Amino acid sequence: MLAGDRMSAATEQQVRKKPGREFITFLLISNFAMWAINTFQTQTPHHNPIQVKFYGPEAWAIFTHISVPLGIYYRFHSTVCFSNIWKNAWKKRKHI
Repeated sequence: MLAGDRMSAATEQQVRKKPGREFITFLLISNFAMWAINTFQTQTPHHNPIQVKFYGPEAWAIFTHISVPLGIYYRFHSTVCFSNIWKNAWKKRKHI
């Protein structure tokens, strides 16, 4: 994402045709959808019976309470980064 944020159009044809914009749009929408699902999904132990059986209910609850907010943060942050790439990558910059 960092490399994509630094890219810009090199020619006027790239400014007009915007190559790769469909791919960034797909990544943006899918990341937003995954963020929305992770944010509003109920995290209950009966959704993961194999993990609860392996780790135990207490350990799985601790793991879930630590990892779910990190996953939600990651998805939101990557959605914002992809929207920034989508907005700025096909503009011609004067100083590269």
